[in-house]
Amino acid sequence: MRTLSVARLVGISICIIVFCGSFVLPVLGQTLIPLHIKKGTSLIRLAGEFCHNTSDWHEIARINKLKPPYLIRENSTLQIPLAMLRVKNLSAQVAMTKDTVSLLKGEKVMGQVHNNDQLLPGQTLVTDESGYAYIVFPDNKFTRVAPASKLTLNYLLRLADGDVKTELLLTKGRIRHLIKQKLRPNETFRTRTPVAVTGVRGTDFRIKVAEDGSNIVETLSGTVRLSAAGQAVALHQGEGSKVVDGLAPAKPRVLPQAPKSIELQPVYKALPILIPLPAQPGILSYRVRITKDSMGNDPVWEKLINDGNSIRLDALADGKYFLFITAINKDHYESLPHGPLPLSLRTVPAAPFFSSPRNNSLSWEEKVTVKWLESADATAYQIDLSDDKEFHHIIASDSLNTLSYTTPSLAPGTYYFRVRAVAADGFISRDSLPLSWKVMKPAPIDMGSPSKDGHLTIQWAPAGESAAYELQIARDHAFQDIVYSRQGLTEPSCTINEYIDPGSYELRIRFALEGGEFSPWMPSQKMVIEAGPVGTEHLLLVASFLALIILL
Repeated sequence: MRTLSVARLVGISICIIVFCGSFVLPVLGQTLIPLHIKKGTSLIRLAGEFCHNTSDWHEIARINKLKPPYLIRENSTLQIPLAMLRVKNLSAQVAMTKDTVSLLKGEKVMGQVHNNDQLLPGQTLVTDESGYAYIVFPDNKFTRVAPASKLTLNYLLRLADGDVKTELLLTKGRIRHLIKQKLRPNETFRTRTPVAVTGVRGTDFRIKVAEDGSNIVETLSGTVRLSAAGQAVALHQGEGSKVVDGLAPAKPRVLPQAPKSIELQPVYKALPILIPLPAQPGILSYRVRITKDSMGNDPVWEKLINDGNSIRLDALADGKYFLFITAINKDHYESLPHGPLPLSLRTVPAAPFFSSPRNNSLSWEEKVTVKWLESADATAYQIDLSDDKEFHHIIASDSLNTLSYTTPSLAPGTYYFRVRAVAADGFISRDSLPLSWKVMKPAPIDMGSPSKDGHLTIQWAPAGESAAYELQIARDHAFQDIVYSRQGLTEPSCTINEYIDPGSYELRIRFALEGGEFSPWMPSQKMVIEAGPVGTEHLLLVASFLALIILL
């Protein structure tokens, strides 16, 4: 943080004044106040009207290098030491702050600044990297202090004639002044920097102090006259100039064109918000500001974004905002703002989340029941069912007050489903992420006939190349009493070598999916195992059983 001595400020100051008379450098160690000379005014009369003592005209003449007969010209300017003047000290109001804004007296930190605090002469505002302050001065004068800035109120006073004099010192960062009413001839509102002094009579302009100490002045409306090193330039609306210590002002430059082709949605219904920025020849970056008011005085977000990138908003509360965008070229000149652009965000009620079925699942049933979680503040839900993922062909669409929906009978194929939450005021959330499933046609199962040796072979349609299958046979439909089970079948068939008692059974099959998971079980089918003729193996089994009994 740099500390600027009075001598430093005096030695390198230049002047930016609109419609002012001559400018005299301050006398070392004194604060000089410029006074406008009205028609018919003399030095003695001037001292009598504004100073504590009429005899002060002698010192005024000396400071302004006036010689006998001490004539002063109408509409010229004389510099008067503040200590000689009869004044009333005033204060500015910090109408709004964001994040960390500190108050300094000299270099001593006095504390944090809050909304509606007073800013007194001699005090300094310092904003952090995300801080912001909006200052209101008497008589419709306003100043925005950007992040990472340091601004001192040198003086703010009312003269004996009622006119107000204001001087600020910007040693770091950016400010923007807005003077809504044209100043009276004896009013001044000026800002010093280490290399410049700005003064206006009613205009809107920016002052920026770069890290190398140079200044850039940009006129947004009205006209600013910039003088330095004995040369002067006029900056009209849409023009800027750079001031470097010891050099004349740079030739006025036309500011970059403001970006125009920014398209916003009527309402954004989810975060993050992504807003593409147009590629613009010669532009290095964009300054994007989001505010709560259309004047841009209540900011909630500000960021520099490189050309070609998009605005990304990850954390923004539901509400209505305004977007302002300026384009910055490689020479760091900044365009007039494009905006305010209305920006609305509403994320409540949010799009629902599905609880079942699982996404990309398989179903052997023609009718599928979809369930979702309740969305806060939702009073109803809208659903769409389609057989294409872009939802160009809608099979079913409905409005419900339940948390589930059962489809009509569906032919085999892939289907897509989405749901929206509806609020009591009619607001509709964004679409949910689409849920997809595939309705499968149950494969016919050939029970076959027992072979000569009594073995039964069951076959079914293949589910795909290199598929693996699992088969179960149970006495009950719920498959609680399983009598036969096989896993890891690599062919769509299974030969049952074990003996199964004659009777009625249920049989079902499923196959492995990618990742090792299994499909749902196919709908079970009934199978009947009939008692066959007595074979040799059965006779041997009976004979062995009888022999065992005889031996016992």
